[in-house]
Amino acid sequence: MNNLAFESNIRHLRYDLGQEQVWRERFHDSCQRSLRKEVPMALDIFNDPTRASLRSTLNACAERNSVIANNVANADTPGYKRSEVRFEEDLKSVLERGGSTVMEDIQRLESSVSQDNTPSTRPDGNNVNVDKEMSDLAHNTIQYNAMLELMRLKGGMLTTVISGGTK
Repeated sequence: MNNLAFESNIRHLRYDLGQEQVWRERFHDSCQRSLRKEVPMALDIFNDPTRASLRSTLNACAERNSVIANNVANADTPGYKRSEVRFEEDLKSVLERGGSTVMEDIQRLESSVSQDNTPSTRPDGNNVNVDKEMSDLAHNTIQYNAMLELMRLKGGMLTTVISGGTK
């Protein structure tokens, strides 16, 4: 996926996240009219661990794309050490731990960028392997698109709930 397509997907994600606010407002208005005492509990459908995990993973994928692009751009820079994004292990740890604070823990999760200090086989000290970076980029793009599709499906379910089963 080229950068234009990736930027287009980011714009769609921002649109989807904006739509979430619209859905939230519509649902809130609907709840206030019909379920006055249950509004706080009903609004919990917007704050579930799945949605928070998807949002955090999309952010990590966007950061990983930038890091990979930076690695490729510096493939011929003498002494450059590639960077990598770490996120999935932390998310897995939070989800496995569970508990009542899982939502807050997921929302606080941030990806971390670290330098890969694997010794270089090149005489210039650079440890970037462009083939590996392109493979990582393809994997990241697939993961990003899968998370984006799951986010859209989740939004579609909320739209169906809010509209009472009619679109």
